[in-house]
Amino acid sequence: MEARKLGGALATITPTPDDIPTPAPSPTPRKTSKPKPALYYKNCDAVRAAGDAPLFEGEPGYRPGLDRDGDGEACEPGGGNGDLGGYDDTNGDVYYANCTAVRAAGAAPIRRGDPGYSRKLDRDGDGIACE
Repeated sequence: MEARKLGGALATITPTPDDIPTPAPSPTPRKTSKPKPALYYKNCDAVRAAGDAPLFEGEPGYRPGLDRDGDGEACEPGGGNGDLGGYDDTNGDVYYANCTAVRAAGAAPIRRGDPGYSRKLDRDGDGIACE
């Protein structure tokens, strides 16, 4: 209550609910969640197993390491990009550890289907290894 002098007389003024300021409601705390980890595929076999092949630049999971020819499309149909394993067409007895061994044997280049061909030797996935 408050006492005020009005026209020479002392009056008591009682505040009404409209005169009392209401406190602003405090904001409800937001629940924070941990950010989702970025989508990462170890290789194109993993992309295909997830049913996400091919991946295009800008899509979750795309990275240049999966796009061997740099055209913005990773893990293209036919196994042309991204992983060095999985596709092996060695035709049994002939095996080369690397292209240096292929060249030393005088077998370069090796085409898909030839003895000793392996996808790991075919850097651009075009079916011709150790070009």
